Amino acid sequence: MGTLHQLKTRHWIRLQHLDGREWCRESFRDVAQAWAWVAETVAQQTGARIEDVDAFEGDLGTMATLDGIPVCWIIHGLPLV
Repeated sequence: MGTLHQLKTRHWIRLQHLDGREWCRESFRDVAQAWAWVAETVAQQTGARIEDVDAFEGDLGTMATLDGIPVCWIIHGLPLV
């Protein structure tokens, strides 16, 4: 069991179109849950299978990809309390 601060802390993940427009946003208590949400959201919006969604981390940030082609930026925000 975590401390009270850890239990109250939420992290947000934002997906942005490649041109920088916000696509959607969600917050999580457990950051490990975030990838499942990213993969499911990208798959639903593109018509792809969840298994086909991957991520690429480069010098400019992290992107969700399909078959190696960038689909959107994945922005991990600072914890919210």
